[in-house]
Amino acid sequence: MQGTGSGQGFWALLSHDQQDALSGLSLPRDYPAGATICLEGDPATHVFILTAGLVKVVSATDDGHDIVLALRGQGDLVGEVAGETTGRRNATIQAVDAVHALIVPRGTFNSFLDANPGAGRAYRRVVTQRWNDADTMLRSRAATRRAASGRAPARPRGPVRPPRGRHDPPGDAVDAG
Repeated sequence: MQGTGSGQGFWALLSHDQQDALSGLSLPRDYPAGATICLEGDPATHVFILTAGLVKVVSATDDGHDIVLALRGQGDLVGEVAGETTGRRNATIQAVDAVHALIVPRGTFNSFLDANPGAGRAYRRVVTQRWNDADTMLRSRAATRRAASGRAPARPRGPVRPPRGRHDPPGDAVDAG
C-alpha cells in the first residue's frame, strides 16, 4: 500500500499564486468520515486536491474483496490517474476522517497545468513518485512471496560479474598460470 509520506504533496509543490489560481478554478467540498468521494468505474470528470483529512484509495478484487491501494492526505492530489488513462475511475476513494477537498474539472485541471509550467512539473513529480512507490511495493511483495515459497531470490539488475577471488588482480585480467 502506498502511503502519504512518500514525497511532498502536489499542493505543497505549487507556489502561492498557483494555489490561489487553482482554488479559483475549483469547487470546495467537505466529506464526513466514511463518505465515498468517488466510485470505481464512474466517469473520471474531476480531480480532487485534499486540503484537510485522510482518504483511502480502494479497489475491488475479482472475488469481491476490497484492497487498500493507498492512503492520501493533506496536499495530495487524488483521482488524477483515471483521467489520463481510461476515463473511468480505477479505484474508489473513501474519507477515513473528515475531508476538505478542492474539486477541479479534468479539462480545467489540464488547462491549468498547460498554462502553468511549474504546476505541470509538480504534477509530473508527484505522478513519477507514485510510479516509483508502486514499483518498490511490487518488488517487495515479489521478494516476500519468493522467500515464503522457498525460491531463490531474483537475479540482481544490471551486468553480473563473477566475484573476484582473494588473490585475483583488479580489472578484467586474471592470471590462469
